[in-house]
Amino acid sequence: MPNIKTESGIDWFYRIEGEGEPLVFLHGWSFDSNIWFRQIGGLHGYKSIVLDLPGHGNSGYKEGVDIVSDLYFIFEELGLSRISLIGHSFGGLLGLKFVLAYPGLVDKIILIGTNAKFVKSDGYSYGLSQAEVDKLRGFIRGNYPDILLVFMRWLFTEEERRQSDYRQAWDSIAKRNSWPQKDALDEFLSAIEQEDLTNELNKIILPALIVCGTGDPICPVESVNYIGEKLKRSKAELFEGCGHLPFLTKAEKFNDLIRKFLK
Repeated sequence: MPNIKTESGIDWFYRIEGEGEPLVFLHGWSFDSNIWFRQIGGLHGYKSIVLDLPGHGNSGYKEGVDIVSDLYFIFEELGLSRISLIGHSFGGLLGLKFVLAYPGLVDKIILIGTNAKFVKSDGYSYGLSQAEVDKLRGFIRGNYPDILLVFMRWLFTEEERRQSDYRQAWDSIAKRNSWPQKDALDEFLSAIEQEDLTNELNKIILPALIVCGTGDPICPVESVNYIGEKLKRSKAELFEGCGHLPFLTKAEKFNDLIRKFLK
């Protein structure tokens, strides 16, 4: 397996497919790089680079690592001087943090089901409630991973679950070879709970595409409008009837959208 060991001591798993402009994919909390199987095979003309976040898939784990710094190290090791980033959910949040830290390395960013702040608070009502976050933490510490699958099924709308190709999408999640480490899930959930980029978004001036399902239980449409107002060069696309993973259930439409945006 191709791995890069960063200065933090973590072995990061990565995979590269295709040739062309580099396109880096960052998956969300509790998933791994296999979640992008419909993009890796469907986005021709690009060098697609998928990574497993620490403690997920085939990557190692160590508590307290600066993931953004590790990503910079990896991109240098791979000889990537300019990239476009695609981030899903927590991966999108990491993508935003990377752009803020290294603005000269990223040409464009694509955010899927991403909030600048994932938990509701006074003056910000677009994310999860604290009770919902606590419930997720309970999933980790309960009958794991079976109960985590309940959470993952919740991310799809009823309309999506009636589609003919839903089974393949679901199998890519449920029939994986390995599950994330509990410590990694717990640490990243705390990061999701505490992170707040709402006052940083106006510093990002590169082109941004914001994708969201109209039935997304994690990232409501209102939060997309909020991010869109803050990012100076952004465009929003809503996927009707989709939940938190529209790139899986409407892959052809999503891939076409990405091609047009990148060109």
